[in-house]
Amino acid sequence: LRRKLEDDKYGVEALAVHPGEVMTNVTRSLPAWLIRLKEIMMVPFLLTAAEGARASIAALTCPNVSHRSKEDGTLGYLGSGGDPERPARQARREEDAKLLWKISAAQCDLPEHMTFEVDL
Repeated sequence: LRRKLEDDKYGVEALAVHPGEVMTNVTRSLPAWLIRLKEIMMVPFLLTAAEGARASIAALTCPNVSHRSKEDGTLGYLGSGGDPERPARQARREEDAKLLWKISAAQCDLPEHMTFEVDL
């Protein structure tokens, strides 16, 4: 999406954020003993929901975040601390980006002019 919007005349930008490992209630359907074990072992290492929101808040409120990410090669990716970080090598592979875009575009019924040509 970021590549698609680079020349956008409307000034829309796409950023990716990583909230970090956040303590949520996603495991509520697990057996009680397993939930308790997770709490004992993982809570000291997990972020609160407020801490996990840092990257999203930075993406929305920091005026230089997009400009900085272009200069330093982080490609619009913010780590859990809210600072631009270079994404993992696997996340930078153009072939994977095109495939993900093609799948996403099909699921969203995007018009043809908004899709990449991808050879599978």
